[in-house]
Amino acid sequence: MSILLTLFFLAWEYFAFVHERKNRDFRYQRQFLMQRKPLVFGFATGVLLMLAVPFVQLICIPVAVAGATLLWCEEQTGYPLIS
Repeated sequence: MSILLTLFFLAWEYFAFVHERKNRDFRYQRQFLMQRKPLVFGFATGVLLMLAVPFVQLICIPVAVAGATLLWCEEQTGYPLIS
């Protein structure tokens, strides 16, 4: 149970950068995360694995923010931005 909660809060934290730039409220953020559970938990699992490696942690935050932004853009447009 604690690992799922950790994954949820990691995803919430890194997707919050995008949602705040777009002036989305808390309700929209929660709906976005809850409607895409497999995508969100897969993203958060990758972030958690990056955080587990000692020196990879240094680049984890910028990479995670960029990844969350790309995922959000792909979900909004409906097609992959990077092929």
